[in-house]
Amino acid sequence: MTTYQEYESSLYLGVPVELYLFTKGTNIWRYTSHDESVEYEGHAYAPTNISRTAPELSQQRSSAGITVTLPRNHDIPNLFKVFVPQSTLWLKILRLHKNGSNQNREAIPFWQGLIQAVNWQGSEAKLACDPITQLLQRQGPRVTYQSTCNHMLYSKPCGLVAGDYKEIITVESISEYNIQSSSFRKQPDDWYALGFLSRQNEDFRMVTEHKGDTVTLLLPFENLPIGSELWLHTGCDRTIKTCQDKFSNHINFGGFPYIPTKNPFATGIE
Repeated sequence: MTTYQEYESSLYLGVPVELYLFTKGTNIWRYTSHDESVEYEGHAYAPTNISRTAPELSQQRSSAGITVTLPRNHDIPNLFKVFVPQSTLWLKILRLHKNGSNQNREAIPFWQGLIQAVNWQGSEAKLACDPITQLLQRQGPRVTYQSTCNHMLYSKPCGLVAGDYKEIITVESISEYNIQSSSFRKQPDDWYALGFLSRQNEDFRMVTEHKGDTVTLLLPFENLPIGSELWLHTGCDRTIKTCQDKFSNHINFGGFPYIPTKNPFATGIE
């Protein structure tokens, strides 16, 4: 494994090149700041007009963010054109040198993190990127003393398997936040409410309402043509009644359904 000292001492042997690896679910984009395509580990990194700021180093981990600049109409900033993607867009930057024989040396990981936001300025798009270490500063989820379930639907504590409650539906009509399909009539109203639709387990959209053959989404899909197939997963309102009657999963219920609803300090003792 090449050390940073060996890497720095070999600067005179080649032209510095940076590789930008963007990932979002199973989708991968590879670009390079070099003026020619670069092959690395069997993958081609396409040349593009991309640049970045230097990480700001200090005692605060979160200050090591960078800003990546791309053309305004580039594929990466276009992912944020309508709304922030439902799944995280990650960025990994690698640095290497191409020597005179056009051979790539071993790449050194330089920076890794996620894209938080995009700001369009004239012909450019500025990507605000936070380092992966910032995730360590986030507070972990806490169990709340509440009557509804604390578990995320289809999570490990919930115990339900999303694939067991999946249906494939065909989009017959789209109107802003509403999607129409005859498949939605298979179940009574609100059966799919608080569930979700996805493009083959990517690009998720929460269902806020289900009436007849129509569901309403929290956010619309972008560029979704009529006739598209989507994955539909049953919803849950996180009450003990739904957990028992709809899923027979009350043994894993993560709430406190029998909390008294009357406050004796407010209403007195009857």
